[in-house]
Amino acid sequence: MGGRRILEVGCGAGVVSVALANSGAQVVAVDVSSSALRVTRERAAYFGVADRVSTIQSPAELLDFPAHSFDLFFAKSVVHHLIIDEVMPRIYRFLVPGGRGAIFEPQSNPLLDFARTHLPYPGKVGEEHGTDEFFTPAMIRDILGHFDYGDFREFRLLGMFWKFLVAPGHGFEARLRQERWVSQYRRVVDPIDDALLRLAPPLRRLAQTVVLRLGRRSAELPAAAVP
Repeated sequence: MGGRRILEVGCGAGVVSVALANSGAQVVAVDVSSSALRVTRERAAYFGVADRVSTIQSPAELLDFPAHSFDLFFAKSVVHHLIIDEVMPRIYRFLVPGGRGAIFEPQSNPLLDFARTHLPYPGKVGEEHGTDEFFTPAMIRDILGHFDYGDFREFRLLGMFWKFLVAPGHGFEARLRQERWVSQYRRVVDPIDDALLRLAPPLRRLAQTVVLRLGRRSAELPAAAVP
């Protein structure tokens, strides 16, 4: 990632932004929460990359950068809060020709929507998604339609249950301990999930998350040449 300019929308506690900066990227981390941005800056300083992470407090719908400002774009668990038809054209404009992005979001299906509405679990906030809508096939098509090319893949069946197993805690150090535990848990269950989703494709609609890969075509490449 050395030298790449990366935009993360909805950076939260800065886990991804700092990881990208650790790999050599210059990262602009955006969030509406001042406390999340404070934790992001603390994390960047803790890992020695404060000079490669800048933070901006703004709604995604109001972001304004010059065209072709970023090589890559990333968003995790935030796009379902946004007005897609206002944000995605901005992201497309911000990307350089040949730029790419990834979106990691909760998936909607009757089973998961019931659990999110009626079942308690650690970290859940009352009325957490309000008028928001978790990702449906129609939303995925809408987002991909704003870019020159893209695809998607579902992830996490057993992997979703970490929420019921992680120890509670508050503050930066507690968050680091939780992240280490979740990482260990996922190293065990992610290969199992990959096998289940590969062997039984209908289970993909029950997966917790969906990842979209999208991009802007290079000016010199015809559409047929884009992978």
